[in-house]
Amino acid sequence: VTLLLTLCASVFVVPIANAQLSSQDCLDCHGDADIMEGMESYLVQPGALDESVHAFFECTDCHNVTDIPHDDLGPPTCASCHDMAQEEFDESVHGMAFAKGEPEAPGCGSCHGGHTIRYVDDPTSLVAPRKQPATCGTCHSNPDVVRKYYMSAANPSEAYERSAHYAALMREGDDAPEKDPPTCSTCHGAHAVQRASNPDSPVYAAKVGELCGRCHTEIYDIYAGSVHGQAHSAGNRNAPTCVSCHGEHNIVTTADGRDIDEIIRLSSETCATCHADQQLIRNMGLSALRVTSYRESYHGLAGQAGSEQIARCASCHGVHNIYRARDPRSLVHENNLVFTCGNCHEGINDRFAQIRVHALYTTETTTPAGIVRVTYIFLIVSILGGMMIHNFVIYSRYIREKYRAEKRLRRLRRFPRFQLTQHIILILSFMTLAITGFALKYGGSFWVEWLQSVGFDEATRRLTHRFAAVVLMVQSVVQMVWFVITREGRRDVRSLIPTYQDVIDAIQNMRYHLFHAEHPPRYGRFDYVEKAEYLALIWGTAVMAITGLVLWFPELATRFWPAWTIEVATMIHYYEAILATAAIFVWHWFFVIYHPREFPMRLTWLTGAMTEHDYRHHHPREYEELRNNPDVVLPPQHDTQDRRESNETS
Repeated sequence: VTLLLTLCASVFVVPIANAQLSSQDCLDCHGDADIMEGMESYLVQPGALDESVHAFFECTDCHNVTDIPHDDLGPPTCASCHDMAQEEFDESVHGMAFAKGEPEAPGCGSCHGGHTIRYVDDPTSLVAPRKQPATCGTCHSNPDVVRKYYMSAANPSEAYERSAHYAALMREGDDAPEKDPPTCSTCHGAHAVQRASNPDSPVYAAKVGELCGRCHTEIYDIYAGSVHGQAHSAGNRNAPTCVSCHGEHNIVTTADGRDIDEIIRLSSETCATCHADQQLIRNMGLSALRVTSYRESYHGLAGQAGSEQIARCASCHGVHNIYRARDPRSLVHENNLVFTCGNCHEGINDRFAQIRVHALYTTETTTPAGIVRVTYIFLIVSILGGMMIHNFVIYSRYIREKYRAEKRLRRLRRFPRFQLTQHIILILSFMTLAITGFALKYGGSFWVEWLQSVGFDEATRRLTHRFAAVVLMVQSVVQMVWFVITREGRRDVRSLIPTYQDVIDAIQNMRYHLFHAEHPPRYGRFDYVEKAEYLALIWGTAVMAITGLVLWFPELATRFWPAWTIEVATMIHYYEAILATAAIFVWHWFFVIYHPREFPMRLTWLTGAMTEHDYRHHHPREYEELRNNPDVVLPPQHDTQDRRESNETS
């Protein structure tokens, strides 16, 4: 650069001493875009200086140039004029970073500009109130800078531009506020910016209230006398300040309709930030059930459902004027409850005002409401439990009667005892996997908490789940071997293969049940429903086994596959579990339990046989093949009771 500038000067100008230098002499080179090509950072637009606050300065007033051509220059010395500002800057967090040589540290020109510096009250100035968010945001909203220097706010400029302060700042004409709204420098300072953790900073936690009080004087006076303000003044660092509730940069006004969501979330988020913090509650000796009891009250439940016309924390306790309940100034003091509750409930008396808002009936046993609760829990368990036992006795009799009735009829064997045993193992392992798997996903559910209360902790759940998984996988392998080595197994494999006839049967079945066909389909050994079920079982077992093993042994899995494999396996395992479990209730149980023709249930899974009537109705094609096969046909049987009833009849 020095060589090129020297060359330019030697061609276009005659060497000039400092006493003879003028700004035009400098612009002969630095104002020529052709000469400065490739060195645009040294290019000065001729009109830039004329419009700046330094329009009457010569270049040499700021730049230490003695001769042309000249050597490389250091940064201009602003302190020669702005000595007080320089002293403040040197002691600021920016100045200390600049002195350390941090590449992102701002200097004078970073905020004020170079040759185009304007007065602060000039709207085009980089530090004009409306320009400050963008100027400060050059660094403070740069994610790389934020991460490098561990800044507490990720994008303060964007947050500020959503605030009530910025909205007021942008109002013009008759809508413009009488007093300038706060901007970055109003709260953080200009040249003497310090970290928020520095006691000298205006935004230091102990000074925030006073800072906001410069504008919000009356509100600050009220806050200072409140329980929060007094605790803060006493040095309690847990006490909330203005920014604890209102935020730092994205402060909004509750009078603004766009902030209705913030108002709705007030009780569930803002106040709960402290009053549901168990560590803070223990340290301060506060009630641990304030938030929980409110959320279980009508007000809390209606608020969670989205209602806006209910009482929230601030409705009863106030906003800035919050006092201890025993303080006569408190809105929830016993002498003020009729007035406070009367804001919503007109015409109330003292008895109404005594209704407890924060009563948590689910933990009480000695209060009238608590006694009623315990009594009803006993009644619910005993009455509903008795109903279930009563109905189960009736249901079980109908199952027994159906079993005895089928034994009296001519039946055809459909499944061997080996497959019945396999099916029972499948039922037990599948249900165990479903219960223990969903117990992990929904750990806070009442039924999981009950399991945990009887000793079914996470270690037991994990062991049981994995044991059931091994049983299911072993059972599946045994079933596959049976398919291969037995004649019946190979027959079933051939019968389970989907064909085009299954599509025709499905259409015919729907037409029949919609009264558009006179006869149902004539199925073979397996209908399309059973084929779909079994193929889904094969698919589901394979998917759950593979993803389950990946989740069981993630260290081994990541040796061969990328890390996202674990995430994908987790998603597949969860949603496949939902699909499989729901399919059992919705699809399989309908055809074996809920179906009007099968109720109270199809007994084939227990006996392995079907009555001749059912076989002829549901599997007519196979029935024609088996009805005269002595190895399949089971003759009618009569038990002791049947013989006793026959003797009595005789």
